[in-house]
Amino acid sequence: MIVMDPPWQNASVDRMSHYGTMDLYDLFKIPIPHLLSKDGVVAVWITNRAKVQKVVVEKLFPAWGLTWVAHWFWLKVTTHGEPVLSLECGHRKPYEGILIGTRIPSNNTDMSTTTADLPNVDKECSSPHSVKKKLLVSVPSQHSRKPSIAQLLEKEFLASSEGNSNPDKEPRRLELFARNLEEGFVSWGNEPIRYQYCGRGHANGKLDIQDGLDIQDGLDVQDGFLVPAPRPIVD
Repeated sequence: MIVMDPPWQNASVDRMSHYGTMDLYDLFKIPIPHLLSKDGVVAVWITNRAKVQKVVVEKLFPAWGLTWVAHWFWLKVTTHGEPVLSLECGHRKPYEGILIGTRIPSNNTDMSTTTADLPNVDKECSSPHSVKKKLLVSVPSQHSRKPSIAQLLEKEFLASSEGNSNPDKEPRRLELFARNLEEGFVSWGNEPIRYQYCGRGHANGKLDIQDGLDIQDGLDVQDGFLVPAPRPIVD
């Protein structure tokens, strides 16, 4: 299983410098075919830009040897259950998408996919194959942090994988562009502990070795989250 939330180029993100972004086409350099098992699944968080959806489905997935099998949506709601923004808002939407792909069978030579009608909240998908849709609803936390979808992916795509000789064996999981550590995952990214929650039992202040973390670069706890320790000022 591979989950990724690429730092898509975005004018507001670039302007506010929340995090560094990358060109969409740099994703083609990631060796997904060498990282994914034969029965594996890849989930890519996307923005609501039509270009991003189109490139992922029509170019990136085929380049990685994947076929598009599902389009999920995460609807962000308030603690009262209302969308955080109006669904009719033209500038920003209260939802984000997840495109999911699985390996193309070795006997299938047709790697083409179309997005003539990408699935969205308002209209049905008319792709050449059956694309599963699912709506996830939750209250968002910090900026850009996504909810965990590992268990849903396992249940939907890995629970009855053909050729799985040991169904009780935990699947190998990789998160690319991770911004917090998740149990059972290998986390890779520039900021893998940016939103790492240590629990309410951790008081603000410096971490101790007993916390089981490598703190050679210095980490503090602030409101339950790991943060870089302030560097001393040297004259």
